[in-house]
Amino acid sequence: MSYSISSRYQVSDPSALIENAPVMREKAIAAGAEGAALIQPIAAGPHVDVMLALTVWNSVDAGIEGLGKLYADPDIQSLREGNPTLDRSISKLMASYGDIDGQYIGVTRFTASEMSERGVAIAWEKGKAQGITAIRASHCIAGGDNVGSYRAMFFTNSLDAWAETIADLLADDEYLSEIERTNFKPVFRGIARRF
Repeated sequence: MSYSISSRYQVSDPSALIENAPVMREKAIAAGAEGAALIQPIAAGPHVDVMLALTVWNSVDAGIEGLGKLYADPDIQSLREGNPTLDRSISKLMASYGDIDGQYIGVTRFTASEMSERGVAIAWEKGKAQGITAIRASHCIAGGDNVGSYRAMFFTNSLDAWAETIADLLADDEYLSEIERTNFKPVFRGIARRF
């Protein structure tokens, strides 16, 4: 089982964070993370002008302990200086398809009576045909207004691939039937860059 911890920071100048993203990722992995990424929302409503540090851990305990080590690191402390934390959330990975690659992420946050494994599988079938390299679906279990909602992240090198995937899904009878069955309601869609 994997869990992601997302920390959102208010950032006036993201250049130092972007430049140091590979170092931050190495330090997170050295602290026990399975993976890490710096994410910059570029079309995300009120979430522009923020940066998101996302780390993936094999347990919530490992994540809290690992982040404690990261935040004690002088290099990480200096990068966080002047970039106040806005919020932090924890999500449980529910479905995973493909290998994460690509500089962009299309995000859909939604509510539903349950996470539909078949719905995510259909999204992957449609998405990989368009150039989506990976999909990760998760359930927010702690932290802020998103608790109880689900998040689907579509990784790609082409935002057109993401837009075409969404259009294909909304024209697919089986997918539409599945989202009706689970009372799927999108509450947010956005795009971001991944570093």
